[in-house]
Amino acid sequence: MGKRHQRMILPSEVVEAAKRNEKENMRFRSYLKRVADADVLDQQFMALHREIFPRYNCAKCRNCCKLMHAEIPEEDIERDAVCLGMTKQEFIASHLKQVDGEWQEIHQPCGFLDANGDCILGENRPESCKKFPYTDQPERLFSLFSFLNAVSVCPAAYEICERLKQLYGFGRYRKRHDDTERFDNQAPGFSFVAGYTSWGFPYGVPEASEEQKDQEADEELPF
Repeated sequence: MGKRHQRMILPSEVVEAAKRNEKENMRFRSYLKRVADADVLDQQFMALHREIFPRYNCAKCRNCCKLMHAEIPEEDIERDAVCLGMTKQEFIASHLKQVDGEWQEIHQPCGFLDANGDCILGENRPESCKKFPYTDQPERLFSLFSFLNAVSVCPAAYEICERLKQLYGFGRYRKRHDDTERFDNQAPGFSFVAGYTSWGFPYGVPEASEEQKDQEADEELPF
């Protein structure tokens, strides 16, 4: 999995760091779309999620609550209003606006965030908030844009992204050319680079053929 960072990036540092890495991260997204196996990538995301999140205190960060706007499903509005002792109309007037047909919390930081870093909606908070940054969800290969959005605010997601780059030997983690050795006699359409490590690929990360590059899919899932 590569060497661990000495420390995880701080909440106050992640936005600027993600901006500096934006072009590299977009290239990495394209690279994963070309070469990654969807099931293997899900396993890699899940393993990193299970390693990183137990040692990360989200309540001391809450960048996602401070820098993003929560979406409240229409069917949850009345329930959430009751939770806060409001009528539905009062709840909408105090907390929501419609953006592209979706109800969105209007405050920044989020109006549901309390001083202790907890959500005053408790277990009624939106599923999208409960699952953020979605790094333990399936089909990550088809939702890499939303992952990079999470990377721009969430230190844990940022760490996962950097660790994946190490795993795939991408960008500044790429080994020098003279440290690599190409293998012959591989399956048609793929070559393997020695020295890289990837679960599911015993000889390294497969490079896409030109035909596969032309067939790269860009459709994203909604989370």
